[in-house]
Amino acid sequence: MGVPGTSPELELPLRLERGGHPLHLQLVNQLRSAICMGLLPAGTRLPSTRSVSVALGVSRNVVVKAYEELFSEGYLLGRTGAGTYVEQSLPRFPRPLPVLATLDI
Repeated sequence: MGVPGTSPELELPLRLERGGHPLHLQLVNQLRSAICMGLLPAGTRLPSTRSVSVALGVSRNVVVKAYEELFSEGYLLGRTGAGTYVEQSLPRFPRPLPVLATLDI
């Protein structure tokens, strides 16, 4: 068994920090970075949301929300009955990251 908080199926050091930014956004940012850096090349099949959630020790909803965000940004492609893949034609310019902190004025 791998290190808690990592996903051995992706062979990436995914780490989520509880008590920080929302978990699904941390996962989105890490997966998006891995895709943009070529660590997850186009056409790579991602593990199921269930297996990633078990590997990271989070609820499946966290992973589903992250995958859905990456689908909407054009980084992932779902093939019914065949899994989730990194899109062949990636977005030319990554979508700006959401503001995770609020200003106290």
